[in-house]
Amino acid sequence: MARKVLILARELGRTLELEEVTLASLLPEEFDATGPLPDFLARLPQADGIFQQRVDAYRKEGKVLRYVGSVGPEGVRVGLVPVPLEHPLAAVKGGENALSFLSERYSPTPLVIRGYGAGAAVTAAGVLADVLRLVEGPLP
Repeated sequence: MARKVLILARELGRTLELEEVTLASLLPEEFDATGPLPDFLARLPQADGIFQQRVDAYRKEGKVLRYVGSVGPEGVRVGLVPVPLEHPLAAVKGGENALSFLSERYSPTPLVIRGYGAGAAVTAAGVLADVLRLVEGPLP
């Protein structure tokens, strides 16, 4: 996700590196993620209760949690964000992705592009298209 948001930021003219993307952990602060991998995996189910408490609290506020990447004046960020039910990202389900563009022209209602994320076949087709474009040489 951080790489995808970095690509969007660069397309918007930002000169950033991956290390400059603020990446919030998916794991709750109070969860102990230290130690050997087997110990971490054994403790991982404890995170379920922490997440459920957060989900329940946000639900009472009319919000849902979404994993969001954002590019704005404050920087480039990726992390879990509570969004109101009327927010375009609240409707995203299952394997869907969504892009919500809020700009001078698309304000206060953003331009939203929503659909299923690329699976292996779509990703492979995109990589092949990029390779073929490189083989053809630079555009005039």
